[in-house]
Amino acid sequence: MMLFLIIALLTLGLCSQAIADGLTWVENGQPRATVIVPDDALPIAAYATQELVEHVRLATGATLPVMSEGQAGGVAGGRIYVGSTRAAKDAGIDTGALGDETFVLRGGEGALYIAGRDGKGHPLNFNNPDSGTLWGVYEVLERVLKVRWLWPGELGTVVPHADTVRSPSFDETVPPRFQLRRIRLYDRWEGDNVYLALTEQRDAQAKGIAFSEEGYARYLRDQLVFMRRHRLGNTSREVSTQHGFEGWWERYGKEHPEWFQKLPEGEMLDEWQRRFGSMWGLPLDKAHGQRGPADLESPNLVSMCVSNVELQREIVRRWQEERAKNPGKFVPLQLGENDISAYCTCDACRALDDPQPTEAEMAAMPPSVRGMYEPMNVARRYVLFWKGVYDMAAEIDPDVVVTALVYLNYFVCPDDVKLSKNIVLPFVPWGGWWFPRDPREQEWVRDQWRQWQRTGATLVYRPNYTWTGAGMPYVYAHQMADIYQFALRHGADGFDFDMLNGQWAANGTTLYLLHRLHEHPEMGVEELLEEYYLAFGPAAPHVKAYFDYWEAHTTANGLVAGEVMGRNKANNLHTYLRAAHDFYPPESFDRAEAILAQACKAVEGNDDPLYARRVDFLAKGLAHARLTARLSALFAEKADPERIRQQVEELVAFRRETEGLCIADFTKSGGDELKCFGDGFDFTIKPSPYKPVEMKWKK
Repeated sequence: MMLFLIIALLTLGLCSQAIADGLTWVENGQPRATVIVPDDALPIAAYATQELVEHVRLATGATLPVMSEGQAGGVAGGRIYVGSTRAAKDAGIDTGALGDETFVLRGGEGALYIAGRDGKGHPLNFNNPDSGTLWGVYEVLERVLKVRWLWPGELGTVVPHADTVRSPSFDETVPPRFQLRRIRLYDRWEGDNVYLALTEQRDAQAKGIAFSEEGYARYLRDQLVFMRRHRLGNTSREVSTQHGFEGWWERYGKEHPEWFQKLPEGEMLDEWQRRFGSMWGLPLDKAHGQRGPADLESPNLVSMCVSNVELQREIVRRWQEERAKNPGKFVPLQLGENDISAYCTCDACRALDDPQPTEAEMAAMPPSVRGMYEPMNVARRYVLFWKGVYDMAAEIDPDVVVTALVYLNYFVCPDDVKLSKNIVLPFVPWGGWWFPRDPREQEWVRDQWRQWQRTGATLVYRPNYTWTGAGMPYVYAHQMADIYQFALRHGADGFDFDMLNGQWAANGTTLYLLHRLHEHPEMGVEELLEEYYLAFGPAAPHVKAYFDYWEAHTTANGLVAGEVMGRNKANNLHTYLRAAHDFYPPESFDRAEAILAQACKAVEGNDDPLYARRVDFLAKGLAHARLTARLSALFAEKADPERIRQQVEELVAFRRETEGLCIADFTKSGGDELKCFGDGFDFTIKPSPYKPVEMKWKK
């Protein structure tokens, strides 16, 4: 017992010493430190300073003074140096030598240094590798102030109250968790303007069914701020997870048709028609053994003849040209196949494949697994293709990085090939791999990851399942976190989620975990969810019950998904909304509303009004989902167009009333409506030309 007491006292002493050596920022509500920035601070340091000062104000009510180094010569009290200051250099911090997105925390009594390699890029641009100073500020805010960001906007920012703020001693250099941390928005930066890249989202804005112009500008900024607070971005050595041969048929098809797929003919064509029917990008009635795309109006829906050595040489030649144009820059060699299954049936390609499963063997497979073999499993030919191109390029540059895709019918890993770690493979579960999954399906995906890992290649987790849900409370938090953390434990070098559906209230726990795991992947799922629930104060147990209810409901929907999707001619990627009324009938919303009513009662009259406002945030997200499901039902029953028009107007009016709360990305919601029903119904409410959002940096 005495030994434990001695250890406890020593530990207490060490902790007390750490605090004693720390820096007081605020004491009894009064500022005791000054934030000092470089003279002519670059945008990332200036923005990081704004974030630091604002969160301290939210916590304490005190506003820390900010000075440039040139002004701060005789300033009294503690100092918090932010960015590449001269003082940081004098303290031995060489920010110019730091890697992309890396920061240093150093100091204790009297001074704290938060420093990364600053640059001129926009602080909210995910492709800005000079973000280390900003990441350092967020790290300190989380550790010292216990700040949490639950969803975009002020209401989702959780800052515990403190009269006094004191940071401990630091001496750390912190690189980014992964080279790639991306959740796609399909926004496109052109200078200081941000454009929506998806046509249906632009059209939703232009037709007046998403946000107002001002509302969208505010929402986009809030969303970008939120995602950057979770350290989303990538280093300058970003690996491509894109399709690498778009435009090739139009450029080379006439001169080199042999570089492209040879379509089936004869007995093989008859067999494919009997067993598979038309497939994505391959209308079999247009296939007759020719080279190139089956549909010439879709020239990018063509796969390559990867056994062709001249094609491989041309790929390497183009890579050499790109390197010559960009001396000193990281230029990976991109081999990602086009967004289509591999259909080349030439003898040379087929000779590289593993033996194909029989029709009876395929019939015994679960549908989700079977799709990875249709119309043939070609993974082995692609592995040999990647290896062959890599070997050619490595003779020129032994450090070359090759990127490809594990996708579609080249997803099932062959067991007889080893690859270099410099071959980076984004792992793309596709077809039937939406959540919720049968546990056997989840294990099959894990097993494929393990097998690809054993090849020696570097893996990036690159799923598409965040597209789906169409504004419904489509909650799959636990299964999503399970596979994320599995990939992390088994060597994932990055994460790229395609795309963010932005249903912040309806899918709150799923989206919080998705973002939080990017910065703290080692934390337990229940621990992370507890952070979310505690932001609702006395309503926390009811909020947990609410999301547990929807997660169980979503899981149960998975048992009938095939039948419901088929009946409504829907799919998970673009047209889930057609089936939303079936998956989420009115009585499902009634039960959820009853749970939220209990949450409202729990926070009624509480001294902290934020608890009630956050419960109301969830209630508004639920109301938006109910209105959306009702619209789905009207289209399903082929209701009178005037009834549909009234429902659209009610839905849009609700969006206008709530657009400042960030309950949902209404451009995604409106885009889903246009994708599902826009061909037969004019959704236009108040048309206006689509405009990009100006995001010009201002101090």
